[in-house]
Formats: sequence, C-alpha cells, structure tokens
Amino acid sequence: FCDGCDRANFCLWFAEEYIRRGFLKEGRKILIVNAAVGGTGFKRRHWGRGDILSARLYEMIDTALTNPNSRIVALLWHQGEHDVFENMTLPREQLYTSYRKALAELFSEIKQRYSQFSFPFIAAGFSEEYRTQGEGYQTGCDVILKATKEVCQELGNAAVIDTKDILSNNQVSGNGDKVHFCRAGLYELGMRYFEKYL
Repeated sequence: FCDGCDRANFCLWFAEEYIRRGFLKEGRKILIVNAAVGGTGFKRRHWGRGDILSARLYEMIDTALTNPNSRIVALLWHQGEHDVFENMTLPREQLYTSYRKALAELFSEIKQRYSQFSFPFIAAGFSEEYRTQGEGYQTGCDVILKATKEVCQELGNAAVIDTKDILSNNQVSGNGDKVHFCRAGLYELGMRYFEKYL
C-alpha cells in the first residue's frame, strides 16, 4: 500500500516493475491501496493515531485483506511537505521531536496491526527544488528527513531513498509546481522504491 502523490502515482511504476521482475505469481493480481491525500500531514491531525486518514488507511487495508489469499508486499511512504509548510515558525528541535514521535507511532501501529505479514516500510525524500526554495523550507525538510531516517532505522526492515537528482514539475515545465516530481521523475522514484525493496 502506498501514501504518496495522489496526482500521478509512483506506486504504479513500482507495481509494474514488481510484475516485470516475476514477483507476482501466475494467477495472482496486484492491488495498490492508494491512501494518499494531497495537502495533508500530522500537524492538522490527519495521520496520527485515531486521526481520519490513518483510520481510512486501516479500513482500506482491511477491506483488501478480506480475501484470505491477500498479503501486504510493502508500504511506500512519501509525505512531509505539508508538515514542513505548516511548521515554518516552529523551532527545529520541536519539529524534529513532534514529527519523529508521530511517524514512529504510525509506523509501529501499522506494523503491529498487520504483524502476520513481513513487509518493508520504504520512504523517500523531498523534491530538491522544494527543499531549497528558502531557508525555512530547507530546515524543515532536513529535520523531517532526519526524523524519517531514524524512525526507519529503529523500526527495522525499513529504509529511505534519496531523491536529490529527481526533477520537479516546475523544473521540466515551468508551471510553478516545485512540490511534485515530473512524470519521468515519478518513474525514477518508483524504480528507486523497487530497488530499495529488493
């Protein structure tokens, strides 16, 4: 299942590569549980314990698992831009502590709820153009990325992929969208998720 960009989904490329490499057994189907909702984060109580989007995520996964032959392959996490934007004035240490705690609680809860499956948690960094557009953005992105890496390291069977050279929509089309990756960038992102999955 996937939390990422809800406009154009890197999870599709991950799924295609998963199939192309022969991981999907004959007669089986793959389902992407796309829990992504743009403009959301922990700050506004979207993804924390008992919040509306984490509850929706569990409902979606539970529905997918009503088939007794279903299993979870991976959690692909790509989130944090809104938490950067919403916390621009927050002291660095406070942002780090609050984000780290919220993400650790979410990942731990997911792992506990679906403990019958062994699956990796894979996260990714930000668009470099988004990260470097101003001091507040760079500080926020760096803090959230540091917290994400530490949570993944402590969780085990988890990792963070690098996104530094993947282009944003704005870098390709000049449309002002520095947050989202361009189409080719989403493909590259999906491939990097898959390589990390391996």
